[in-house]
Amino acid sequence: MEINEGQFSGGRKYKNEDITVYWKPSACIHASYCYRELLEVFDPSRRPWVDMNGSTTDKIIEVVIYALQKLLPGSGTMIKRMIQ
Repeated sequence: MEINEGQFSGGRKYKNEDITVYWKPSACIHASYCYRELLEVFDPSRRPWVDMNGSTTDKIIEVVIYALQKLLPGSGTMIKRMIQ
């Protein structure tokens, strides 16, 4: 799924070399799942609270996709692979 970055508002985007995670707090009401599963990336006690280099891209995708599919159907958070 593509996202028009010019139309993304009300949230933040976090990148590593492979992916961009778009986080929208009004949609991601269960973000605690992500930090429980992957604290090395999602740590609410740290600023910024997301470190996209804290784990592998595949592990980040696994956690975020699970959250989207199981916990947050219809959320505004999306993940996309960046084309190099």
